[in-house]
Amino acid sequence: MRGSAAIHWFGGQNYELSDRCFCWDDTDRRLIALLRENARVPVATLAHLLKVSRGTVQNRIDRLTAGGVIGGFTVRLKPEAEPQRVRAITMDVSPICQIALTICRICRAICQ
Repeated sequence: MRGSAAIHWFGGQNYELSDRCFCWDDTDRRLIALLRENARVPVATLAHLLKVSRGTVQNRIDRLTAGGVIGGFTVRLKPEAEPQRVRAITMDVSPICQIALTICRICRAICQ
């Protein structure tokens, strides 16, 4: 265990609140899946869907947030909501080009 990280016991598993170790159980996975769909779902609704108490859901959200598993909550906009926004996709092909160039040099050397 590093620094001031604490270990909490949850459902038979230990959780280290640091960036080194974080074990999830099935409830954590289902909670994260629900939050990925809609992070604004009320805790009471999440509790109902997960069949656990509101306190359990809130404690798990707090633990996942404190442990850095949940990095924050955000807004997704439709592309037409921001017509002036510039979007770009970039790809670094330099390693691929270096490999291709090396293969070409080997082939030339063999053929000569």
